Amino acid sequence: MSDVDRGDRHVFRFFVDVPGTPGARIELAASDQHHARVLHGAQTQERVEVVDRDGVAWSAAFDGTSGAVMLDEQVGELHDPQVELLAFVTVGGRTDELVDAAVQAGATRIVPIVASDRDRAKVEQRAERLARVATSAAKQAKRAAVPTVVQPIGVDDLRALPPGIVVDADADELLDGALVARGSSTPTR
Repeated sequence: MSDVDRGDRHVFRFFVDVPGTPGARIELAASDQHHARVLHGAQTQERVEVVDRDGVAWSAAFDGTSGAVMLDEQVGELHDPQVELLAFVTVGGRTDELVDAAVQAGATRIVPIVASDRDRAKVEQRAERLARVATSAAKQAKRAAVPTVVQPIGVDDLRALPPGIVVDADADELLDGALVARGSSTPTR
């Protein structure tokens, strides 16, 4: 869930993993129901925005009793540029923070790179948690979609991939500038 500014009022935005259709009734996740009911004071028939799994935004009414939303009409389509971030991770490292920062920076797919089979097993065990971190970060960043955190790859697998942008904290050009120059329709690694 995120907060969207619609001129003179704020509209809460919720992300669902189903396709939207006019008149569809969609049950929100328990955490989103909680936010709508308690934290933000949403009442029955409160206007909200729902983004379906295809990145389509819908105007909807929240039912405070059932915790569901009823889709009214399509508002528009939201699309983030396709950015695949490959990042080295280690056991005991700050993988959660890495995923959060990658989402904030605009990654749409996050590929952990590990140095050993032991590290691979540890990262694979944390896959569900990393997906939750990505979901939370996407909501906070008001992203159009939740990025995917895929299974880790090894260093040997990295050598087989095509070249892309290398992120350096001391670079002269900001990442968003490099992405704009490539165009949103060009996937970036």
